[in-house]
Amino acid sequence: MKLIEKKCPNCGAGLSFDKDSQDVTCEYCKKSYVISKSKDDKGSYDNIDKKIIADYYNLIQKRNNGAKAIVILVTIIASFIVILTVSGILEVVRNFDKDNYFEREQVVEEKKENYITEFEHIDEKSLEIFHKETEKSLGHLNDRIWEDVTISDWAYAGMYLLNNKDEDAKDFDKVNELYDVYKKTIVGKDINLEVYAAVVYSNLKLNDDNIVSNSFKGNTVSSMTFINGGTSSFVQGYLNNEDLYNKVIRSKSGDYNVLATEGLYIEN
Repeated sequence: MKLIEKKCPNCGAGLSFDKDSQDVTCEYCKKSYVISKSKDDKGSYDNIDKKIIADYYNLIQKRNNGAKAIVILVTIIASFIVILTVSGILEVVRNFDKDNYFEREQVVEEKKENYITEFEHIDEKSLEIFHKETEKSLGHLNDRIWEDVTISDWAYAGMYLLNNKDEDAKDFDKVNELYDVYKKTIVGKDINLEVYAAVVYSNLKLNDDNIVSNSFKGNTVSSMTFINGGTSSFVQGYLNNEDLYNKVIRSKSGDYNVLATEGLYIEN
């Protein structure tokens, strides 16, 4: 008996069958085939039944159809994304109002340059930060006086707000100045003083959220006041409220409009 060796078209496994067999079954995938001779090849078994070719063709077609379905699905999704994107752009263009757009931009810009002109413009949080910075700055001042004298801590006394009269003033010109004024008492057998000092903050303005924009870093305004006319004992500060005004604020009144909180000296 002469055996013929071929490969299974379905799974690729080897097929062994007798040359006189009319059909064969694959031992691995159990696929059955009908064997026919080739008319052109006189007795050879190189050609397998047309059914085998048809099955193989159908398998290829299924795979091709699956690939085509994936391509179609991807194309549909991509087209949908493009449509949404274009629609969004068209909507923005349709709703764009050139005049109103630049008008809104101008309002934002003006708000960014909205310098503080009233005490009410300063929010509570920023005011608290100013006070803390002032207390820290004044805490570095040292007095030199005799024994048996009591000196209190610095306490808030009020604020001066100076607005530059020049409407074209810029940051470097000092558009405004805020003087955070504090006082302390010095009491002893032969002394009873109320001393004033301040820390000044410049160019305060509002952010978009109406919070004061400032570094919260100020310059200390204080004088060295000698006691009893001598040079061995002195205090850091002005001897009273009016003294601070006359020596610090008055000289600026020609260039600035001066506002003061209740309790501070100001000329009418």
